[in-house]
Amino acid sequence: MTPFDGIDRLLIDGNNLLHRISGSVDPGAIRLLLARLSGAIPATLPTIVMLDGHAASGTDRHQRIRRGLEIHHAGSISADDALLNLVKDISARERAGITVVTDDRALTDKTRHLGAHTQRLDWLQQILDGKPAGANASIGRKGIRQPKPAAATADGGADTDVDGSEKVPWKPGRGATKKHGNPKRAHRTT
Repeated sequence: MTPFDGIDRLLIDGNNLLHRISGSVDPGAIRLLLARLSGAIPATLPTIVMLDGHAASGTDRHQRIRRGLEIHHAGSISADDALLNLVKDISARERAGITVVTDDRALTDKTRHLGAHTQRLDWLQQILDGKPAGANASIGRKGIRQPKPAAATADGGADTDVDGSEKVPWKPGRGATKKHGNPKRAHRTT
């Protein structure tokens, strides 16, 4: 089983990934990213890396890097909008085979609303780093991650509260926060 099982087309938020991996969007970082993607993603999986802005002068807006891997420049619209347009251009029944890789929450929500799947950048970064899928997190079709382990103190013990008891992690849901009223207003006495 490969991490790409069930994916018919992979769309990558290139700027999002570049900032995460190299911290820049310069041409050298783009070439390095494309080389890493070429080595990690099968040539049989159609993959598009979408970048913000216009292509360099004298180059096409869409460039084929190798069979199955293309780089697209969004031009005068955002890369997020360009990715959404690619998803919209595919028939509704075929969108279930599309996976968009991004950490952008708005893009994730809009993509899922259109019927396509999403993955977080952690998933792709693990693949690029040569780690087996699920080595540090169980990342599946829905981008689910395991919770982070409890923080340890300098002496290697568990993190404790002031009174020495072990800290209880925050849990979402009812009663997670308590309202105490306006902090600037004096308390009322009866």
